[in-house]
Amino acid sequence: MKRSLSFILIAVLLGVFSISASAIALGTVIGHTLYTDIVADIDGHPIRSFNVDNHTVVVAEDLRAYGFDVIWHAKERWLEIVRPVKDGEPKTPKVYPDYKPSVPAGKIGTPAHNILYTDIVTTIAGDKVESWNINGETVIPFRELARYGQVLYDNDSRRSMFVTEAYKVFAGGHADEQVPVMTWQGKSETTENSMTVTLTVGNDTDDFESFFGNDKTDVNLDLFWTMKTSEQGASVSLVFYPGEFRTQKTLRENLFITLNRLPIPSTMDNYDLTNSPEVRKAVARVFQVTLNGKPVSGNLFSADGNGHSDFIFRFDNKFSVKAGDIVSITVLSDY
Repeated sequence: MKRSLSFILIAVLLGVFSISASAIALGTVIGHTLYTDIVADIDGHPIRSFNVDNHTVVVAEDLRAYGFDVIWHAKERWLEIVRPVKDGEPKTPKVYPDYKPSVPAGKIGTPAHNILYTDIVTTIAGDKVESWNINGETVIPFRELARYGQVLYDNDSRRSMFVTEAYKVFAGGHADEQVPVMTWQGKSETTENSMTVTLTVGNDTDDFESFFGNDKTDVNLDLFWTMKTSEQGASVSLVFYPGEFRTQKTLRENLFITLNRLPIPSTMDNYDLTNSPEVRKAVARVFQVTLNGKPVSGNLFSADGNGHSDFIFRFDNKFSVKAGDIVSITVLSDY
């Protein structure tokens, strides 16, 4: 019986302690912000700041005037902070607040405001962050703004600075989760009767354009290479400028002559640019494309422009090209 009473007593005490721990009244003083001489600014514009636990904090509601949306959801008791995009750019105010930092009203390190207990939840870019209530306003650690840019500190000038980074704003505040930007890379090799261009596909743009020269004296302005990757499919183009051919025969002039001899359709007189099996066999002998080392099939056709002649190879639909893929194009001369 005594043992049973002991268990009952322990259970009652635990219940009392759990109730008292969670029953802190809203508005109860649980700490203080401290006066600080550190000046915080957003994109070069000063903003009110204080110190909590040796960290710079700013008033969340002040952020509305610095390009942020600060949204109060009353039903959920949730303060939401996001950095919106406007007209293709991170939102910025037309006029920033005329706030000028002054000498702290109290001694540095002494209490500035009472921190009051609150059940309000604060998020930045959807992430819950630490926050406190002071005089009906919410303060948050300045460092939490790093979701939308860089937060830097200069001890010599006693400044804490936030610098907007557009790519983080466009990524919704979680840019570290995005795939790194990969740029296109291209190189060429030639033999006596062939030219090979190898491209590593990037995701910085949908296309690649380049003249390829063998050395500083070979500007190669007579042959322009392009490759495009789009929702409509991938294609490679060789754009020759016959007027730029040198007086002596060059490899690129021989390639031009070879391609001109192919029985391929032209955009000038054909709507159907499909290559027949026989034409594909003839094309494959002098125009070879690989994707990550495997042969690519497609249709080769010609087009004429103002002073240039184009040979366009459009990949068959079964081939999709993405960043990091390696495309190799070899053109051989039979002339």
